[in-house]
Amino acid sequence: SRRLMFRLSPLARAIGRAMEEAPPGWTGTVMADLCIVPIGMGVSVSKQVTACEKILRSNPRLETKLHAYGTNIQGDWDEVFGAIKQCHMEVHRMGTARITSSLRFGTRTDRAQTMDDKVESVESKLKEQ
Repeated sequence: SRRLMFRLSPLARAIGRAMEEAPPGWTGTVMADLCIVPIGMGVSVSKQVTACEKILRSNPRLETKLHAYGTNIQGDWDEVFGAIKQCHMEVHRMGTARITSSLRFGTRTDRAQTMDDKVESVESKLKEQ
């Protein structure tokens, strides 16, 4: 039998190392703001948004908050991005050929913070004024 030998590129080594070694304080939690826009489905996209929202809410490991222009999602990195993929696939199954999404997301390693914590911080400062 022949053995295939190859060298990993510096980028491939860095990616592998990043996947193995989490930085200090990394919890794997991500907070995201997702806006999915089906293209070519008419003026109303509430059916598609509802289908996506059902997927997000069906995952007990995610916290979600629907708002006027999307959904805030908090949870484990893989869970959040897996759910976003499921949303896209479901909206395509519904007959949408094109989808454009806006996604903002953030992580932090200095302390744990929830979506409610972020809102409460601003609300408390507003009350101080």
